[in-house]
Amino acid sequence: KILAHRVSNNVRRYRTAGKRDVRREAPLAAPSGPAPVEPAGSSTLPVDGVIRAEEREQLHRALARLPDAMREVLIQRTWQRRSFVEIAERLATTPDAVRKQWGRALVRLQRELQHP
Repeated sequence: KILAHRVSNNVRRYRTAGKRDVRREAPLAAPSGPAPVEPAGSSTLPVDGVIRAEEREQLHRALARLPDAMREVLIQRTWQRRSFVEIAERLATTPDAVRKQWGRALVRLQRELQHP
């Protein structure tokens, strides 16, 4: 009975909650692709373009400092929108290992971005 309640709670929390939906994720700027489309209503001052370009360059430098495995998982998951299962097949590992690597990579990337 406890297991049934836990499964029910997890389904309610993770499956039916819109905030957990992967389709709501917003991609970061691609490391070697075109600039992302700006949201409607964003300012179009020339300085904004310079700031975005500078942030994009900072992201590229932070990505370059990551270990190859972390960078690869981040690129495939975040920018190429591949599932953990697809990435695991490509890297010959398990989806759980890829999920954990992706989480570690996000933390490491955030740390690299805060301390360039």
